[in-house]
Amino acid sequence: MKKFNVIFVSLLLLCVSTNAYSTSFYMGRHTSTSVELYKWDWDGNSTFTNSEHANSFNLGTNWRNYTVGMTFGPDNKFYMGRETSTSVELYRWDWDGNDTFTNPEHVNSFNLGLNWRNYTIGMAFGPDNKFYMGRETSTSVELYKWDWDGNDTFTNSEHVNSFDLGLEWRNYTVGMTFGPDNKFYMGRNTSTSVELYKWDWDGNDTFTNSEHVNSFTLGREWRNYTIGMTSYPIAVPEPATILLSLISVVGIFIRKRRR
Repeated sequence: MKKFNVIFVSLLLLCVSTNAYSTSFYMGRHTSTSVELYKWDWDGNSTFTNSEHANSFNLGTNWRNYTVGMTFGPDNKFYMGRETSTSVELYRWDWDGNDTFTNPEHVNSFNLGLNWRNYTIGMAFGPDNKFYMGRETSTSVELYKWDWDGNDTFTNSEHVNSFDLGLEWRNYTVGMTFGPDNKFYMGRNTSTSVELYKWDWDGNDTFTNSEHVNSFTLGREWRNYTIGMTSYPIAVPEPATILLSLISVVGIFIRKRRR
């Protein structure tokens, strides 16, 4: 009996330690008439494969050069923002979980002042269900967060962190997202690529251990036109599922031996 108990516990611990998710990673870029959304399979670490076009958002000239971020919300809707001369306007779409985005609606106007005009560089919902936006200064990326009521109300704005990233990030920060690993990601344009970095996050206001994740060599059509990034966790059968099945079998066998 002890032998079977040891097997059962070992399988349970192995299951808990097994990575049980895969993720889709999305980036968008401007054209003269639309926002083009692309996605990659992501292993949750540093590998991004199977790039494919996901959707064309034909949004009109009001969005051209003014789209400032994208994110999936905790409500499984897709959000994008655009700058005006005085605000950031937030919109959302229903999403079918694949490549169809419907029913666009205006969500909120963030009247943030001239400090944000032309400097908003991304948005993301965090694992804490708060809403985050960033803006560039001459020397840093400043991150802010808002409480969100799950619908259209954003309150209690507060400054979260200053990322002193150097001149190579100035005017080139192109998006932010929280990954399913609860790390914080930001990207920047170079002349030939989008460079993705990540930080450890303590769940509050501290971001540490910056490291380079991946280089997306996307061509000149992305240069200066990348307008956001986001990720979406997807539950898929992975080794943990198999282990759970084995645990069930072992448990049934143990119960039979006890009878």
